[in-house]
Amino acid sequence: MTVDGTTQPGYAGSPMIILDGSAAGSATVGLVLKGAGITVKALAIDHFGGDGIDVGGGSNDTIAADVIGLTVRGRPAPARSPPATPRRATAATASSSRMRPTSPSPAT
Repeated sequence: MTVDGTTQPGYAGSPMIILDGSAAGSATVGLVLKGAGITVKALAIDHFGGDGIDVGGGSNDTIAADVIGLTVRGRPAPARSPPATPRRATAATASSSRMRPTSPSPAT
């Protein structure tokens, strides 16, 4: 399965599709990937109380050209309280995505 924001008319290198979790609840995760071979490309994912993308259960997943936890222009998004704990995505390849760390502790 592929979710590809580059197909949005007018796309010119910055995500135009924004997943805004500001009204989703304090522990809501933006996207949960549970299959193998999933690609998430060119999305802006912000304001979720949980992780922006949780990769768990699949293999060969790709996260590319996304903006996670930042504004579309790459600036830090307003802080959330409490901050989410980042997860290690061992089954995914993250390429050219911009992510803001949400915790000073190492990924688990």
